[in-house]
Amino acid sequence: MKVMTMVGGVMLFILSSSTGAAPPAKPVSLQCFPLQASQLSEGLVSDPAVGSEHGLVSLEGPGCFLSARVVKQGGDSDITFVKLALDGRTVVNRSVAALRNWGTTEDNSYGVMVFTNGSTNTVTIGFGHPLLYERSLELGISVDENGISQVIGTVIHGQ
Repeated sequence: MKVMTMVGGVMLFILSSSTGAAPPAKPVSLQCFPLQASQLSEGLVSDPAVGSEHGLVSLEGPGCFLSARVVKQGGDSDITFVKLALDGRTVVNRSVAALRNWGTTEDNSYGVMVFTNGSTNTVTIGFGHPLLYERSLELGISVDENGISQVIGTVIHGQ
């Protein structure tokens, strides 16, 4: 469930819990814009083992999620899951193969897109509006395939 609120003249969407609990009565004051205030955070994993999970970017809130990108180089089946959670709530948790099967290989309104070039897959995550997180942002992967040489995760965010 999404709840809209104005913060500093910017419309933000706040993810509320699946139980429908209301967001805090007092919105967190954030400075998401202007763009020069945005930050880029990155993480790298080399030669991840099958059955392993890795955090690529971990941020403490409050903050503002703008977009993310995960680049996976190599792999034999694309059964590597890309995971994005805000305040412990799952926003994205899909394998590269599933995203391709869903037809998210072109611009779409779902907010997630996968692009493949040879053995490199790039998953991008971004919505029409910034998403507010109060406590944490976690971008990571779960590896269920052989042959990955490296994975790079990038998050663009405001504080």
